[in-house]
Amino acid sequence: MTDKSKGRKDPAAESAEGQGVNHFDAWLADAKKKGDPGDKTPAKPEAAELGGDDRSPWLGDEKPKDAAGGEEQKPWFLREEPRKPSYARPPDPDRELTPHYGDKEVVFFDNRRAPRVLITPNAYKRMCLYVELAEKEVGWLGTVVMTRNGDFLIDHTYLLEQEVTATETELSAEGQAKLVEDLLKKGEPGFEEVNRLRFWGHSHVRMGTSPSGTDESTMKRFYEEGLPWYVRGIFNKKGRAEFCIFLYEQGLRINDVDWFVVDPATGNTLLEYERPSLFGGTRKRWKKVPKPEPKEGEDKETHERIWGWRDNYALVEVEQEKKPAPAELAIDDALRAEVKAEFELKVKERKFFSLWDTLFGSGDDDKAKKKGEAPASTDSSSDTGGDAAKNAAAPTGPEDPADKPGSK
Repeated sequence: MTDKSKGRKDPAAESAEGQGVNHFDAWLADAKKKGDPGDKTPAKPEAAELGGDDRSPWLGDEKPKDAAGGEEQKPWFLREEPRKPSYARPPDPDRELTPHYGDKEVVFFDNRRAPRVLITPNAYKRMCLYVELAEKEVGWLGTVVMTRNGDFLIDHTYLLEQEVTATETELSAEGQAKLVEDLLKKGEPGFEEVNRLRFWGHSHVRMGTSPSGTDESTMKRFYEEGLPWYVRGIFNKKGRAEFCIFLYEQGLRINDVDWFVVDPATGNTLLEYERPSLFGGTRKRWKKVPKPEPKEGEDKETHERIWGWRDNYALVEVEQEKKPAPAELAIDDALRAEVKAEFELKVKERKFFSLWDTLFGSGDDDKAKKKGEAPASTDSSSDTGGDAAKNAAAPTGPEDPADKPGSK
């Protein structure tokens, strides 16, 4: 490397080349020597390009003066102190303690975890049949036991007498009262089952499992009844089941908790969620397929650009292979026939009348009223008169919060 300011070889560069130092170190040593203010030897002008010399513009001999007219600014490799920022932010002043808005979070400590929902095989199979047979939204109750670990075990389910629609299901007071009446006929065991009715499940058919306004008002009803806790489950035909645990005494609600199907006799887990792989994701859902040939009349380049084929194969998503259900969870014909008969007996579809019939009526009684005649009725059991209407409107069970003003 030639020192252009003195017309001789740079000793530092020669030693660097001899020791195998890279070109950048040699260039840096040469640049430092050129920028040394102690070197007063004027540089020899060489072939200048665009009004400058062959050196980098920021390494030139002429440096701009600072605003105060002091000595020249040194390049970065000659500065002893780092450059200070153009502005300095003053430190925050000390002040008294002031409340702030914080993110609310509930954390389980001492190696504890959130409670889970455990389901017995019998309850699981019945709920699967409820969802499978129901083309409308249908609900049911179940008995729950709290385990020593704080989990909630659903061991029995009971289908309620109800009227269903395609988009709504309500936990009617009449259906609950009829179920309690049937359970109390068993004596002491039935009384214990009534006290353990702490699970409400219902199907959303093919919609999502997010709770509706009616679902939320129903859970508020259990809180007003003074229950310490309750479990809610929302299901659909797409295989999703979402459980929520309401801890009323603690004022907590745990959404979308883990749930498993367990054998109460052995404690073995029969059905659980798919655990992630060691690489942090679920199992592979892609496979290679041979590259198809373009159709007749289709441009090959356009075909490859649209479909994004690579090499001679393509990646397509594949469905997970359905694992065979354990023998304990197989639904036999006897259970299916039993649940189907119970379904036909207790579940009725709610009938809706047209707006024209509601406003103007279409029956013989309405026509008689329009003519000023008394409605023709020979049935002594029909409700005629104000007292009979009041008796028909009186509820037969506990008050339903869905009938309160403002409830939906």
